[in-house]
Amino acid sequence: MRNKFTGRIKKELTIRRKMFLIYIIGGFIPMLFVSLYLINGTKNIIIQQNKSSEISELQLIGDGIFENVRTIAEASQRLYFMEIIEKLGAHQYDSKSEELVNDYNTLNKKLRNECLNYFNHEIENICFYFNNSTLSQNLRVAMINEEVSELPWFKKTLEANGRLICAFHEDSMNYKKYLSFSRIIRTQGGIDVGVAVISMKEERILFPLQEHDTETVLVLNDEEIIYSNSNDTNKYELVHIIKDSAKNNESDHEICKNVIYKGKDSVLTVIPVTYTGLEDKLSVVSIRPYADILKRANQQSLKSILIIMGSFIIAISIISVFAWNFSSRINNFKVQMHKASRGQFDIAEHIGGEDEISYLYDDLGLMINSIEALISQVYEEQVQKEMLYSRQKEMEFSMLASQINPHFLYNTLETIRMKARVNGQEEIEDIVKMLAKIMRHNLQVMDKQVALKQELNMVESYLKIQTYRFEDRVTYSIHVNCNVDTIYTIPLILQPIVENAMVHGIEMKKGTGHIAIYIDKIGDTICIQVIDNGIGFSEDKLQNIKEHINSATDRIGSHIGLRNVNQRVKLLYGEGYGISIQSEPLVRTIVQITIPRG
Repeated sequence: MRNKFTGRIKKELTIRRKMFLIYIIGGFIPMLFVSLYLINGTKNIIIQQNKSSEISELQLIGDGIFENVRTIAEASQRLYFMEIIEKLGAHQYDSKSEELVNDYNTLNKKLRNECLNYFNHEIENICFYFNNSTLSQNLRVAMINEEVSELPWFKKTLEANGRLICAFHEDSMNYKKYLSFSRIIRTQGGIDVGVAVISMKEERILFPLQEHDTETVLVLNDEEIIYSNSNDTNKYELVHIIKDSAKNNESDHEICKNVIYKGKDSVLTVIPVTYTGLEDKLSVVSIRPYADILKRANQQSLKSILIIMGSFIIAISIISVFAWNFSSRINNFKVQMHKASRGQFDIAEHIGGEDEISYLYDDLGLMINSIEALISQVYEEQVQKEMLYSRQKEMEFSMLASQINPHFLYNTLETIRMKARVNGQEEIEDIVKMLAKIMRHNLQVMDKQVALKQELNMVESYLKIQTYRFEDRVTYSIHVNCNVDTIYTIPLILQPIVENAMVHGIEMKKGTGHIAIYIDKIGDTICIQVIDNGIGFSEDKLQNIKEHINSATDRIGSHIGLRNVNQRVKLLYGEGYGISIQSEPLVRTIVQITIPRG
């Protein structure tokens, strides 16, 4: 009985009603469940994004504080081994002596030149505590008495044995509290002469905290709230919460967890600020009511529900119009098919409309052919694009694979240059300076185009280094017959060619070798020639090199630099540009690069 009823409904339902039924069962109901699931998922994502955003914002604040701490640590290191500080700590002065005044002036001048002029945005004051009763107290100098000796931060500084200590205490002169950093100052012989205290400007911390819209504080050692951007912060309760959270965070990673604060569900976020050499721990902490996060998530959920309801109403309207039009076309198509089934082949040439149903009559074959042609064309273009992309990446990898970390090498070369200058080795200093110049150029250019003049300057530095190396065995000349300041090209286009001439031509030649570089403008083309009078190449070797530099696939062997330059030029400017090579054994070799003027 049930099957009979179901079958009757299936037969009596028209196409239009079936389309509505399919839309309700197959579209709307699943969409409703999926939408509810997605809304809930979106809500959780928004909550998580708010937490992640809070962590990111606090990390930015923490990074700023870290940079300030690093700057102050650097400033404190500059105070070591200052002779004037050693003298003030150990020398016995006469009462109201002119020598003491002069030494105070010298101290102030040294501090300005060595620290304050460099770090004036971070440092509020630098004060020294000396155990020297012959000194007079001022803005820079304070006495170590019984009261100072009993201060917790002073005791901790002595116990730290030279490490940097962080504390929040009053300045010795203006009695205003600052976040200060202290450490023992020693002589070159390791004798303690006093304690240096560097106070950080409070706006370096208060400004980023106040810019943050959540209740945010800076905490010292999970025990003391130093700064807060809210006057309503319950410091006692918040410190207790932070301590409990820190117990389960032995690795000092960031914390983001739900807590109870002021009787409300809240989200606690803790970002530790750790600096090597700092004995204490600073943390940036924010506390946000969980209801604020839920409010944003609920607002987004409400918007999603309204959008879904609007989409459903629009979809019902569209499906109604479409179903009526489609069912009318299908009925007409059915009439024509019935005529054909009865042997009446004089069916209408068109059944109306310009959609797929009418194309079944006359354009189906053309449509299939067009689609096949389009697919073939798109596929071929995609293959070509992938091949070009793959070739470019291979060349970039080949270039990068032969390089060491340029930052490390550049810094090392700068150190060698300074050592050479100190030791009076002018020639070594000049060589290292030019090598560092080459490294800086390679570090800066990367993928952007550079002026041809920059490439020439780098090559000239390279050639000068070679003249130092080989002395009278190597000479060079550069002939520029156009304005290279306005000509831009890909970086590292010239140096591999000159290096190839040096390695494969000049170094193997007996006697004096010469490298000449010519740059000329011929119409809209720039012609660069590198000519050497080295050993040259045989005809077979020259042919192998030409095949290698024009090959689309990598080969193991020499002349990788020539191939990379040639492939990069062709990829950027087209097949009409690139490298050409001519060589006469034991006479000369000419490598020519052609690029468009631009």
